[in-house]
Amino acid sequence: MQKKRVFAALLAAGILLGLAGCGNRKASAPEKKMGKEDQTTAVEVTEALETESETTGVTTAQAAETEPETTAEETEPEITSGTLTDASGDFTYTGELKWVGDEDHGYLQVPADYTIFHDVDDQIGLVQYCKGPYNVVTLHRFTGAPVEEATQNFYASMEAEDNCDKLEVAKVQVGGYDANQIYAYYSDTAQYLVVWLIADPEDDQACYYLAMEFTQDNADLVGCSASFTPHRD
Repeated sequence: MQKKRVFAALLAAGILLGLAGCGNRKASAPEKKMGKEDQTTAVEVTEALETESETTGVTTAQAAETEPETTAEETEPEITSGTLTDASGDFTYTGELKWVGDEDHGYLQVPADYTIFHDVDDQIGLVQYCKGPYNVVTLHRFTGAPVEEATQNFYASMEAEDNCDKLEVAKVQVGGYDANQIYAYYSDTAQYLVVWLIADPEDDQACYYLAMEFTQDNADLVGCSASFTPHRD
């Protein structure tokens, strides 16, 4: 299951208690360009982060054995309609949206049909929403984890994973904030995972983590990354 692979990578990164994605993978390679063509090595991470890139990644998840467990224990937020386009301009989501997150984790708009996801392995209180087993959004905030250190740790742990044929890193914008993006492609399930590590503007020893896992036909989810914000007025 994808969530097991992502959990292993995040825990291996050694950032505080670790961090997790979830979901499952299944899909053919997306038609849109999602990142740089050349694979980056761990030794090149620091150098690569010094060069601006306009590329954007796409997440997806690994095939799951069962549907993720969801719950309606929280009151659903107000539903609005709108259009969101990521900083690259390549991915646009249009439709019904809702705000998710909180002051501890940051906020993001996600498609209105995404529901709360609770992973049984989550021990750090992630904010996670999903649509079926294959499309998942995860939000979290880490303290004691400067963004560059977190990026290098995550990259190294993901590089060690099996079937991770494409692994790329770039500097991008997420909701108007500078972010380090790690893009991964997994050949065993032909799916994608994108992680954004965003420096906390109020604490240089903390960073926000946003991850998206999805199938090709849900690649427009990436457009929702444009709505990320640490706080809402």
